[in-house]
Amino acid sequence: MIIPLKAYFKRIEYQGNSDSTSQTLIDIHRQQCFHIPFDVLDPHLGIPPSLEPKYIFEKLINHKRGGSCSQINELLALALTEIGFKVERLMARVLYELPKNKVPTFSHKVLLVEFANQKWLCDTGFGSNGLIDPIPFVLDKAFYQFNAMFMLVKDEKYGFKLQTKSENDWIDLYAFNLTTYLPEDFNAMHFYNFCNPDMVFVKYAIVTMPFVQGRKILKDRTYKEQTQEKTLTIEIETAEQYHEILKQKFNIELPEHPSFFPGKSKNSDSE
Repeated sequence: MIIPLKAYFKRIEYQGNSDSTSQTLIDIHRQQCFHIPFDVLDPHLGIPPSLEPKYIFEKLINHKRGGSCSQINELLALALTEIGFKVERLMARVLYELPKNKVPTFSHKVLLVEFANQKWLCDTGFGSNGLIDPIPFVLDKAFYQFNAMFMLVKDEKYGFKLQTKSENDWIDLYAFNLTTYLPEDFNAMHFYNFCNPDMVFVKYAIVTMPFVQGRKILKDRTYKEQTQEKTLTIEIETAEQYHEILKQKFNIELPEHPSFFPGKSKNSDSE
């Protein structure tokens, strides 16, 4: 699919150049992170999973929704390819908050972008404390961005790991190797993520997006706005309030699902 760059740039409020340079890559990656949320409402809305490019464009651009890691990063891959970057699609195993002795399956999609003989790791859809800017594919070097620090390291078991700094420790986010996959190869992973009752995306309706000072998180009926200084928490009481927060904080509207109100109240087990 040839992505309409004009509509894509408007969606992410990007007004820079469309040439294949490092600054273009950084700016587009950052703008997409700040304007297209990680949004896994579809399993709770009864919407079947799809990675068809036309569907992704219609959902994320025309309807101004967010998407899963596979949808968000596929949109980025299509845009970067159209601009002139070489893009490889990789699968990753999420290690963040993984119980010890548990082997993770492939459940995340990341991109390896190359131009001018330099490779960059791109990922606009981790949905937690992930990248906002892409980072050069350089091992054992810390990269600081937006009050966070990231580093790529070699891993004997999985190939490579992306880590983030937490106080005095480096925390594993996910692991991957350099095996590349076609867009169609991600269908099974995407279906598993959206249909397996044990997956967090099926258990909870989650929307999250970074902003310059921190991150906004909507998980069922709890909204949190986290910065380094404090965390604002709002317990949502009504469907109307839920949709107001979706619109105000994430610019998401659900006109076909006006009464959607996921999860249970903390004060009631009978809803």
